[in-house]
Amino acid sequence: MTRKLAFIVSVLVMTLTLFGCYQSIGLEERYSEVIPAKYDFILDFSDGLAAVVVKDGYDYKRGFIYKTGEEVIPLIYGSVQYFSEGLAWVSLDSEYPIKYSLIDTSGNEVLPPTYYMVSPFSDGLSVVSTFMDGYSGTVIDKTGEVVISDMGYDFIHNFSEGFAAATYDIPDSEYEDSELAGIYRCGQNKHFMI
Repeated sequence: MTRKLAFIVSVLVMTLTLFGCYQSIGLEERYSEVIPAKYDFILDFSDGLAAVVVKDGYDYKRGFIYKTGEEVIPLIYGSVQYFSEGLAWVSLDSEYPIKYSLIDTSGNEVLPPTYYMVSPFSDGLSVVSTFMDGYSGTVIDKTGEVVISDMGYDFIHNFSEGFAAATYDIPDSEYEDSELAGIYRCGQNKHFMI
């Protein structure tokens, strides 16, 4: 069986090579290099910008480019998130603890370094934390105004269509199998919509 498989594979490779079928896909004809390979890493484009990364000694520096390859926001950041709704969380720090500030697509600072944990904006809101060890359940708008203050949630997911799922731990001694409207359980956590 192994010989038959090896023979079939070799015939297939010879056929593709002989007739040039490997070129029939035509990728080299349909696509051309737009941004030269000078970055160590390029993230997906979002809001017309992509985060790029270059190695700088033992560290990495991050910034943002347009689809043309033009560097729009200089590679000075130690940590960045992708743009969402025209805003991105960035930090000059690359080592823990990282405190994030908020910038717009021109690189202007919208909010100074304030939060340790941040999420991309969705529905005009971002889940943030001023605590280094996790989310506090605080939600801010694009101006930095607190919309939902710490309500005791362990985690609030991103907003979508006006809703966000939230989670909080329930100690074993208080855990009950009760059905509460809008609340469902998963393990020792309760999840619900806020």
